[in-house]
Amino acid sequence: METSSQPDVLRASGSSHVREFLIEFIAEELELPTADVNDFSELVGDLGFDSLSFALGVSEIKGRFGIQLTKDDVFECKTLGALIELVESRL
Repeated sequence: METSSQPDVLRASGSSHVREFLIEFIAEELELPTADVNDFSELVGDLGFDSLSFALGVSEIKGRFGIQLTKDDVFECKTLGALIELVESRL
């Protein structure tokens, strides 16, 4: 019986995979070029996150990485870099 799951694979691949996923997800959802999304991008100020963006982001992150995360957790992250660190800390 196979016991591996996608989240286990993602945990093993490290931060580059977390960063890549979040940049692609944010760029697609907010209709931005990926070049405009980086670790220093402010989620609200630069990228235009709103309450719907935060809720959708939490759902996508939880589903992709199999971690516990709330909208408040994500809301506390001011930059994409902080969000990446948060996700990595929960893996």
